[in-house]
Amino acid sequence: MSSFAIFVQLLLATIAFSTLIFKRSKERPMRPIKIWLYDVSKQIVGGVVIHSLNLIAATLFGLSSTQKDSNPCIWYFLNIFLDTTFGVGVLYLFLKAADKYFTHRRIEGLRTGEYGNPPQIQRWWKQTLVFSLGLVVMKIVVVIVLTWPFLFTFGEWVLGWTLQNEKLQILFVMLILPLSMNICQFWVIDYILKQKPNEKFPIRIDEDEEDMYGLVGGLDNSYEEEEEDDDEETGLDGAGHQSGQGPRDNHDHPSPHQLSDGLDDIEEMNEAPKHGDSEFATFTSGSTRRL
Repeated sequence: MSSFAIFVQLLLATIAFSTLIFKRSKERPMRPIKIWLYDVSKQIVGGVVIHSLNLIAATLFGLSSTQKDSNPCIWYFLNIFLDTTFGVGVLYLFLKAADKYFTHRRIEGLRTGEYGNPPQIQRWWKQTLVFSLGLVVMKIVVVIVLTWPFLFTFGEWVLGWTLQNEKLQILFVMLILPLSMNICQFWVIDYILKQKPNEKFPIRIDEDEEDMYGLVGGLDNSYEEEEEDDDEETGLDGAGHQSGQGPRDNHDHPSPHQLSDGLDDIEEMNEAPKHGDSEFATFTSGSTRRL
């Protein structure tokens, strides 16, 4: 590979990666700069890994190819197209399966995007190794798919409009297609690598802290149940007003019939002393007359 070809590829990679800066400016919520650098640096390392794997795959295909007159632009197109579409799907499934395995085994620091608080470089390089392993698996699957015979026919059909113009074909396959497809690939992988904001606990907690959260939740529930029981006993509804079916309504609010009976009793009690006084006055006056 000539120095000019290497310069062109580095230029394309720089342009593609620079779009991630624009993507970060549109994020809501925006990742901290250190977290974002950790996520992006994974793709930089991954780009070196993919480039090395592409060189190995090109060498193997060149040694085993029986089609001496095959168009190298078609193979390059198929390689880029499968890496940025089918390959991204394979990488996504690999990382998701790895995250589930790490969660099940309670292995700390290897789940994608979880760098700790504060972020730790040790977790970054461990996750980068897992990510690079995923790229190797992805590339193996893509190389196997490339051996399917009908793909070369598909590539000829897609590039058919450029076959009559070699310069246009090279411009499209070496510049326009890789730039556009790699930008899409970087954006999708960046979404896969970053930690999702809807996760309840961004940092894993140990078993003691899980028991503590369970205890606090149980105390909150029991406190709410006690408040509901007190409201029922006092005849209060959820808004704090007295309901018409409380057990104390009959004592606090007597009926009109009960009020009238109580007034009659009070009047009889007031009249009783007056009646006794009149009898005592009659008795004393009679005794005086006899004397």
